[in-house]
Amino acid sequence: MRVVGRGGTDGGSDGPSSSSRPLPVSLLDCATFLFALAAFTTSALLAIERLAFRRPTSSGGDPRDPLFFRSDDVNVNSDLLSSSSSSSSSTPSAALSRRLSGDRLSICDVGFAVLSSAVHYHQRMRDTGIGWLRRLCHDPPNYVLIASEPHPSLPTVDTGCEEAYTNLCCKSLAAFRFMLAAWPEKKWFMKLDDDTLLSPRNLVLELEELDENLPLLVGGQIYISRSNDTASLLVGSGRSNTFPWKEQSSVMLGVRGGSGYLITKSLAQVVSARGERYLEICTRDDKRFFTAEDASLAEFVREELGEESIIHLPGFFFHQPALSFRLDYLRRNFRPVSFHMMHATSQMPVLDFLLNGALEPPNELSPSHPLSPSPSPSHSRLLSVSKPDGTTAVEVQTVNQRDSRGTQRGGWGWGALEHPCGEMIADLAGRLWTHYSEVLSGADEAFVVGLPDHPNRGDSAIFAGLLLLLEAAQIKITSAIHVARDYDKEKAASSFSPGVPLERRILVFHGGGNFGDLYKHHHELRLRVLNDFPDYKVVMFPQTVHFKNETYFEHTVKRFASHKGAIDLAARDEISLEQLRQKLFVSPPDGLTASDLGHVSLSLLPDTAFVIGDQRNRRGLPTVDLLLHARTDPEAPKVEFWKGKGGTKRVADLTRGEIRRRVREAGRLKRLEGDARPEEWFEGVTFVNDDWIAKDAPFGPNATFAERIWARTYDGMEFLSRGRVTVTNRLHGHILMILMGLPHVIMGDSFGKVRKYRTSWTRNCTLSAWVEDIDVGIALALDLM
Repeated sequence: MRVVGRGGTDGGSDGPSSSSRPLPVSLLDCATFLFALAAFTTSALLAIERLAFRRPTSSGGDPRDPLFFRSDDVNVNSDLLSSSSSSSSSTPSAALSRRLSGDRLSICDVGFAVLSSAVHYHQRMRDTGIGWLRRLCHDPPNYVLIASEPHPSLPTVDTGCEEAYTNLCCKSLAAFRFMLAAWPEKKWFMKLDDDTLLSPRNLVLELEELDENLPLLVGGQIYISRSNDTASLLVGSGRSNTFPWKEQSSVMLGVRGGSGYLITKSLAQVVSARGERYLEICTRDDKRFFTAEDASLAEFVREELGEESIIHLPGFFFHQPALSFRLDYLRRNFRPVSFHMMHATSQMPVLDFLLNGALEPPNELSPSHPLSPSPSPSHSRLLSVSKPDGTTAVEVQTVNQRDSRGTQRGGWGWGALEHPCGEMIADLAGRLWTHYSEVLSGADEAFVVGLPDHPNRGDSAIFAGLLLLLEAAQIKITSAIHVARDYDKEKAASSFSPGVPLERRILVFHGGGNFGDLYKHHHELRLRVLNDFPDYKVVMFPQTVHFKNETYFEHTVKRFASHKGAIDLAARDEISLEQLRQKLFVSPPDGLTASDLGHVSLSLLPDTAFVIGDQRNRRGLPTVDLLLHARTDPEAPKVEFWKGKGGTKRVADLTRGEIRRRVREAGRLKRLEGDARPEEWFEGVTFVNDDWIAKDAPFGPNATFAERIWARTYDGMEFLSRGRVTVTNRLHGHILMILMGLPHVIMGDSFGKVRKYRTSWTRNCTLSAWVEDIDVGIALALDLM
């Protein structure tokens, strides 16, 4: 017998749920969105019809200027132009390999071409230069302007194309050819416009999920109807690649040009080698993509490599932030990568600060660099943002010093800011790494029971940590099953490699909150597998224990006693640990003694989601003030419906009117207590009541179980990023918001799992506050805004 562990914090897996509830959307919301969509589609069609292509012409520029190039001065190595025939798909496993190896993608691995012209140097490029452009690499620079005249301080490439909006195809092709020849070591090449606001940090995070060795075209979602003579650009605001307009007879995927798009090096080789074909598509007789360079490039890629090489990513917004988030405020929040149509570019520097923070990139600007505003260690700049009621001056203090992680690849963004609960996260993750490096030692292959193949993002976060632990131990997962219908004893046994001996095989039971009879079908499956493989070592990852039926608990212990192989159990909170200790070793069921369970070891360990670590780079911009993240499954607690009026209901069942009344009442009480915010402020609070099991995360039809797990985990983080402040009664709402560094209010579930975990492990984290009452929770959330 072995019992180890002590208090820290415990987190439980939220059990699977199935109920769904659509987001509340008013008729005004629908009308606003449809009007904006119709207006944009109409204007796009008219713009395409008006475009006229012109042949390239030579343009001026001083060839002696070291920052000024002509595209025809670059000799493109023909060896670089071989086409790749690999099929494309997003591969989270590539990102996992990077995380484990420490070889993170860097912003310096991307080359940038900004399409501009001399008429925009004074305003647009000045604002871009003191905004996001400063966050790129500068020694040497990984960016160029594509223009016919040299910029006074930025590297510029003369494409030889006439300076006109109708020559975007010519300029884009020349840009990719130049970047491929000048930067053969780059993994990605991005083309974007000078009125686009970029978040380099978020761009890198998105690209890390893709395989840069494949020929990929990556950008914001757009669909192109190919059923008419003239291209129809149909913009979708969701993240799914499912085309909603069923009446269109022929549709192809595209990417949005203005908000920026990227191609991998291997695709750049194809575009460069077959560039004349690309220009033909831009100008061919049927005028389908008449000078629309983004649609033409998508058609070219589809023709050369197939649509599987076109990848849509959320976060590439076609409009400026105010419009993008006003239209999407009730939708899932996506980590923003770029915003187009930033015609008021004077707002770029302050928006860059709000979006990207005050930190400098790894390649710190030298004092003499044209983008460096001051040679001093730190500087402040007065930035102004135009608002409807006038101009407000905002003073922004930026630090011109490299942070402690600045020399690491990809290690910039939040690096210089201490995570408020960083020491706790490191401690909990360290306990898991230490324990399982010992327990998993000597194993080569594992059969995994309890794969959470359902929309509950919390269970996926637990399993993501399990995957990282098994990957670090170099253990191969031979098979993973979700529920009993997936289980076949013979298939499970034959999944192990014949040459792997029994002592190097293990059974792995997924952790979470289903050890007991609350979700009895999951527990029964564990006992069934335990019986079918009596000689195998068993590793059960941290679980919350909950038995309503004491006899069933004793039945479970007897099944453990009859197992011949070693069993490593982990409790996820102190109360669960004590329940197991009492039942296994202090007062075992009749007919058993502690010696009958000598092959069982018991530990106290935190939830494996903490293995994922600091996830502040995963959080996006909030789209509502208040997010009520409320369970809709058997663990959902019922709260008092309205004080003094009797009755209870689930938080998830509160109507918008009931929530609005609670916000209004909380505001009234706060004003009586001296809160200076006016009544109108509380009336303007936006909110949404939602549970993340209502809709599954997006992934392809052929996604592996690991890809589905990571997709759901990351989607859960995006879900929680929607609110400026969140009130949650889900344990992994609490855990993931701790990892992302987001303040939140936490309530209990129906059987005490959340309270037990928080008491054991996370109660000292200052990011969360515990409440028993939903009215108190809403009032506290308003204080945090």
